[in-house]
Amino acid sequence: MLGLSVNDAVKQMRGKPGETVTLTIAREKSDPFDVKIVREIIKTKTAVGKIDGDYGVLRVSGFNENTTTEAEEAFAKIKAQKPNMKGLILDLRNNPGGLLDQAVSISDLFLEGGEIVSQRGRDPRDVERYKRPAGRHHQRPADRGADQLPAPPRPPRSSPAPCRTGSAPRSSA
Repeated sequence: MLGLSVNDAVKQMRGKPGETVTLTIAREKSDPFDVKIVREIIKTKTAVGKIDGDYGVLRVSGFNENTTTEAEEAFAKIKAQKPNMKGLILDLRNNPGGLLDQAVSISDLFLEGGEIVSQRGRDPRDVERYKRPAGRHHQRPADRGADQLPAPPRPPRSSPAPCRTGSAPRSSA
């Protein structure tokens, strides 16, 4: 595959999962050598959790069809590890986006009510609104048996930073 672009090389390596592929690696100042790899379907998680000091951190790296389920599972693990955490950090840095329904669903986990997002087209009749239904019984992660976990504060509208909950200081915008 010498002389091919990375995309062209990857296309040639793709194939049926479970099959073995032999790659010959050639580097300057060393002899070429072979590496055998087995093709697999790579599944990445878009929501993972961890503990950072007294806070839980929920990292959402994108929005695919599994994001909300993965986020709920990650939060449950965080809560099991640190039931008395001071707050939860929702880390959305470098998130390229993805499925709108999953982004709305993640937002719904943390918001108490109101419009989450709306789409407006050129035609005034082309409007779609995604709202959190009023009166719907739904426990947000901040409410799930965590009496020490305060409700999330509203971040400033202009802030692209991750939403931080708990007693962490807020910047004035």
